[in-house]
Amino acid sequence: MEEALSRLPRASKGAVVCPRSVGQCILTTPAIRLMKQRRPDILWAAVAEADCRFVFEDNPGIATILSPHLPPLWSWRPRICVDFQGSVRSLVLTELSGAEVTAGLPEAAGAWAYSTVAPDSGGAHWAECCAGLAFHLGAPRQEVPAAALAAPEAAEERRSALIYPFAAARERTWPAESFLDTARELQRRGFEVVFTAGRKDDLSPFSAYRLAPAAAAREWIPVLLKAAVFIGNHTDLTQIAAALQVPQVVVCPPGGCGRMAPWKAPAEILTGGDSINSVDPAQVVAAVERLGVKP
Repeated sequence: MEEALSRLPRASKGAVVCPRSVGQCILTTPAIRLMKQRRPDILWAAVAEADCRFVFEDNPGIATILSPHLPPLWSWRPRICVDFQGSVRSLVLTELSGAEVTAGLPEAAGAWAYSTVAPDSGGAHWAECCAGLAFHLGAPRQEVPAAALAAPEAAEERRSALIYPFAAARERTWPAESFLDTARELQRRGFEVVFTAGRKDDLSPFSAYRLAPAAAAREWIPVLLKAAVFIGNHTDLTQIAAALQVPQVVVCPPGGCGRMAPWKAPAEILTGGDSINSVDPAQVVAAVERLGVKP
């Protein structure tokens, strides 16, 4: 089954069931590129949540985008269905898709049900895990490429330092005062400091600076295209920034970014000793300098 791609009839249709987070979806794009390179004639559909659809818009490897439900998948009639999500729901979509080849990652729920499963990646980066499945299906082994995200050209003058000062878990949350100290120093050095946030985040502690809240992840693209550097540790934002090749400083707890570190993009990852609180704002400013970023 390792050469499943080569055995499919010409002009077959395929489907990739994508993860439910924007960051993980972005990290599937190298694998999609590898499979498309191996079989340019296969028409691939991305099965994606509404909030993640923009990741696959104008992607040359994707022919169409489907909602994550069986009727549109049945209408597409894929010969191969590749599950990059690994949940029970995605397993059901994959196994009931009608595809003769179903493939998934070894850590997926119910991986035994797929007709073929990628070898254990040993805790590799998420982009490498997905690429490992593409290699298993017959894509030639090579260096895993950078992630792709269609976007307008970046602004000619990128003077802003974009900061996302929130995190989903307390242990990943850097103190607001540390972000403010960093902002003051970057502003002193000539950067236009911009704070951004999601729908439910409260930006009022940072109201002395320009605010750019985003109602959806895709709204971060135009803001990032004007940024000289991004600072934070929001997984979706770090992967969007990496796909756009925006330099970034990621402030992390002692465990670091793990499998979701910025992929093949200019980045400095700072980890605390005992906790994220031990990262000093001066370290962040120094990391910006090491990246060669100037306003």
